[in-house]
Amino acid sequence: MRKHLSMLASGAIIILSLVTAMSGCNGKVELNTDKVREYADPITEEMLQAANAGNYISYCAFFDDTMKAAMSEYLFSTTNTMIKSTIGDYVSKEFWKLETEGDALVVFYKANYTLEPEDVEIKVVFREIAGEMYVSGIWFDSPMLSE
Repeated sequence: MRKHLSMLASGAIIILSLVTAMSGCNGKVELNTDKVREYADPITEEMLQAANAGNYISYCAFFDDTMKAAMSEYLFSTTNTMIKSTIGDYVSKEFWKLETEGDALVVFYKANYTLEPEDVEIKVVFREIAGEMYVSGIWFDSPMLSE
């Protein structure tokens, strides 16, 4: 009887350990808004100021390898020209919200641009790679961009 209870207890401990380990491997990251904003706000600001200046190198400085490969200098120039001609220059941003998508942190801002009377929604996706945070996506949306 004691051997049977010992086996059950051992089995329960193993199952609890597996459940705990698996819950830590679900690919989700923990949200700590203040901590995320410590790196997300200045990185996003630098990117938006670089876009204003047409500075490709600074704009891509925090991109992960996939984003760097996808964002050629030509694509940056073309996209940046379209954005600036539609909504103008970036003026300011305000943190809006933070979400997770799997292993990524998604930071949303409401931004002001010189030609867009409405808020421009900016979505910046961050991923941790080798202990550093990198941008793995950025999207702009506004009424004028949607036309």
